[in-house]
Amino acid sequence: LTGGFRTARAMVDAVTDGTTDGIGLGRPTTAEPDLPAKILRGECLSVPDAKLDQDDYMLTSTASNAQMWQMGKRSFAELKNVCDDIADLSDPKEAENFKKAAATYYKEMKETAERNEAIHGVLMYKNVA
Repeated sequence: LTGGFRTARAMVDAVTDGTTDGIGLGRPTTAEPDLPAKILRGECLSVPDAKLDQDDYMLTSTASNAQMWQMGKRSFAELKNVCDDIADLSDPKEAENFKKAAATYYKEMKETAERNEAIHGVLMYKNVA
């Protein structure tokens, strides 16, 4: 167990009490790539509060893949902030828009599979803001 932690306190406690040797921050860092550095510097105490069902692995995985796609659209040199262009799914309006886009994407994936075609790529999500 290394993932699923949402607060710095829970992360520290899990390592300190021997529950785990390390902390996984995979999905949260797709929303905020500099999150581990911010936590270590004491600038934040928790991961972004994404307004998605965290128990819905398909949805959160789709969100993370879409956010990684968004990160790759521009070079780092073009950004003012490493979070530029990445969907802020802690914003309820953005999260609702994403859920609608994901539902459409899943329907398209299902239709592709029913045609016995390979499913590839990611949801190329366009942010509300």
